[in-house]
Amino acid sequence: MSKNLRTGFDLDEVLRAYVPIFCIRTIEVSRLTDELSCLAKKLGMEVNIYNPGSGLKRSGKKWTAIDPVEILDQIIYCHIHSQERRKPSLWILQFYHLFLRDPDPIILSKLKLIHDHPQCGATVALQVETRFCLPADLDDLLVLNYAL
Repeated sequence: MSKNLRTGFDLDEVLRAYVPIFCIRTIEVSRLTDELSCLAKKLGMEVNIYNPGSGLKRSGKKWTAIDPVEILDQIIYCHIHSQERRKPSLWILQFYHLFLRDPDPIILSKLKLIHDHPQCGATVALQVETRFCLPADLDDLLVLNYAL
């Protein structure tokens, strides 16, 4: 288990709490993705991985091309606007800091919408570089530091 250096939370505690969205600083994207996926599967969560270069991989299926706004639209549709009850899901958004350096207001508003719906059944993990600071509009997100 990796301990969060700032708050003392374990990753499994964060996933069990179904925190709607959190940011995790890392330089080890693959190792973190593997650990998050393993923990989520143990909790019975569906795992979805987004990488800007590869696209979206839903529950082990093939990668499909998708843009950074569309991934948020899918999360919102599946877990907030859809009438059917879905099982809890983990959405791992790799390298998402690339879209938050000079943030698009649409991306910010969609991330806030996810954050403001804690009962939606989706947990979104934004993987960012170690020295990245979130935009002021997202400063209320839980931020974890993934230890080497």
